[in-house]
Amino acid sequence: MVYKFNQGRFSGDAEEAFDALETIRATHDGQLRSVDVVRTAEDKKSTLHRHFEWDDSIAAESQRRQTARSLVRSIVIVEEKQKTVNPVFINVAIENSDGKKERYYQLMEVATKDEWESAIDGLRMHIANISINVEAIKKFAKTRSQKRKAKLVGDGVELIHRAISPNPKTLAPVPAECF
Repeated sequence: MVYKFNQGRFSGDAEEAFDALETIRATHDGQLRSVDVVRTAEDKKSTLHRHFEWDDSIAAESQRRQTARSLVRSIVIVEEKQKTVNPVFINVAIENSDGKKERYYQLMEVATKDEWESAIDGLRMHIANISINVEAIKKFAKTRSQKRKAKLVGDGVELIHRAISPNPKTLAPVPAECF
């Protein structure tokens, strides 16, 4: 098995980072928590150290921007009659003369094919990552309730996957209970 970084801000040796994360997990009863990762990465000799911003003024601004992104993504429209939940805002990456720019648009404003395709491509990447997590949830589900929830989440992800596939068989809305 080969480990690599998904798209985005991380670069370098993903295998080395994975090994460091596995060591942290192993020393904490099989649990990997962000607080333990940060504590380990604080050591300048840690292979994880370079992946973090240690200047507190820059890190604080970065955290506020991450909080803003989370806030924007958290607002959804609940369609009562259809029992669906849709995001109000979507993140669209647009290539322009200054380089790639990401902006949030109201879902209803996404009009051009380039913006639409860019948004769908971004969603496909997120769904691929979510699918990996869903498989883990299914694997670790022990109780009937956990197994039922894991199946419901998996079904929801499958509906999203079908809806954004280039040639979907059905464009079914995702039921609200999947969220």
